[in-house]
Amino acid sequence: MASVANDTAAAPTAADRREDRRRELVCGVVLVAVGAFVFVESLHYSLGSLRRFGPGLFPAVLGVLVASLGLVVVANARRATGAFLQRFAPRPAFFVLMAILSFGLLVDSAGLAPAVATLVLLSALADRGQKAGEMVILYLVLLGAVYLVFAVLLGVPFRLVVGL
Repeated sequence: MASVANDTAAAPTAADRREDRRRELVCGVVLVAVGAFVFVESLHYSLGSLRRFGPGLFPAVLGVLVASLGLVVVANARRATGAFLQRFAPRPAFFVLMAILSFGLLVDSAGLAPAVATLVLLSALADRGQKAGEMVILYLVLLGAVYLVFAVLLGVPFRLVVGL
């Protein structure tokens, strides 16, 4: 016989709320770091002008927006906790950063399909609870979406696999 207590969700405890705020804080810091990196890298390209955009303008604006969003998330999480990074989880940060770096290194040398596969695989290693079937579906959807947006709609010359 099921009890009434099992049918209702338990209210979040103070420890749960602290953990949620800590996760928000880490996410905000990662957003600031990624936004700053994108902005700095975009400066290697011509920004152009407002009448004629250069290839670096969109990434520069996007980097500033992502970093700004990260600052808002950090401020919100910090205001709620009063502490900064009580416990840092290195595994997710390591695998997500490696996934992004591997994508950037492989997309030209190996092609879009292996780069996206490596991105999904390394990102999945950040969370021990990922299932292989979900990762295959994510890979296929992400590969299709990236190819459609960049190669078909924007005309970026991506090769699916180098040498084929």
